[in-house]
Amino acid sequence: MSRLLITVATAVTTIAVFTLHAPAVAHRTAVSPFTFHRDVVPILEARCGRCHLDDSVSGVALLRYPGARNAIWPIRQALASGHMPPWFAEGAFKAPAPVTGRELNILMTWATGGAPEGRPVPREPLVPARWALGTPDLVVPMPVAFSMAGNQRDVVHDVAMPARRIAGRLIRAVDLRPGTPAMVRRAEIIARSGGREQVLGLWQPGEAAAPLEANAAFRVPVNAAVVLRMHYRRPVGPAISDRSELGVYFARAAANPITTIELGAAAGREADHRVDRPLQVVAVRAMSGPSGAWVRLVLVAPDGARQPLARLEIRPEWNRRYVFSKPVILTAGSRIETSLVPSADTLWTSLIGERPGSADHLRVVLEVVDSSN
Repeated sequence: MSRLLITVATAVTTIAVFTLHAPAVAHRTAVSPFTFHRDVVPILEARCGRCHLDDSVSGVALLRYPGARNAIWPIRQALASGHMPPWFAEGAFKAPAPVTGRELNILMTWATGGAPEGRPVPREPLVPARWALGTPDLVVPMPVAFSMAGNQRDVVHDVAMPARRIAGRLIRAVDLRPGTPAMVRRAEIIARSGGREQVLGLWQPGEAAAPLEANAAFRVPVNAAVVLRMHYRRPVGPAISDRSELGVYFARAAANPITTIELGAAAGREADHRVDRPLQVVAVRAMSGPSGAWVRLVLVAPDGARQPLARLEIRPEWNRRYVFSKPVILTAGSRIETSLVPSADTLWTSLIGERPGSADHLRVVLEVVDSSN
């Protein structure tokens, strides 16, 4: 059963149980036995705190009672739908721990039972880790700050970073430290060379960089330009500026260089990619495609045995790299089937007779290392 179905089923069961045990008295408001300060804040800090601090780009501060009280309906919707915490993939990935049944019970019961505040409990304020993987080998700040005027809302801004100490090196991971978290929506770290772009990292608020397995690393070309593609969203208020920092983690000289396999499929048709040499898949990312659709990847062995590889939902606002907990072995002669499951919106468009959008622009990238040596 998928994570979404499990979450929805748990939420429905929780609400049903709460309703059955509520006093059968007309016109009486149900009161939750759980309170914000004692029961809810610890869960919000663990599951939501990275993205919902006071100065976060989400614009929804959940770690103080007024903010959480005003967001009761979005909290219930996000939990019931499985959209928060955000994770849009199925597979053997390094994934954040899902909300447990007990945590979901507390949050839903509190949100549907009057959202009582309770007595404040002394606790240290949540301070996000400066660098999730420890101190980087190299920290490179943006050369100059970028400012957003009061009439700007969403801006994509490419920043050319000093690359002298990065070009020609093997990099096992990169990370970003926002200078102004309230305006940094997401970022892509790119090595640009010879008209091609190599994605070194994808950053989202609250998401810790995940190291790759199989001693995999990105080889940055000697003549490469390193670019930060910053996606900014200005909060309501006056002009604001940001000067983020790039953290770089170098690999050992014996690291395995990463290459990529690009996959694609048109709507309703499967597309195959045949593997010509032994490989190990360390990560996958959906680079483009119809929003809300699901991409299904199946590994077919030379003898015809089939194994699900991954299932990804295309979310342009949550473009991320999914890192496998263990490398997936691809033998020579095997193939990867790629198929697209349309979104509910696309299916509805088809039912009412309108022409659905094309899925020919679907682009999925496997990041692999050679295991033939």
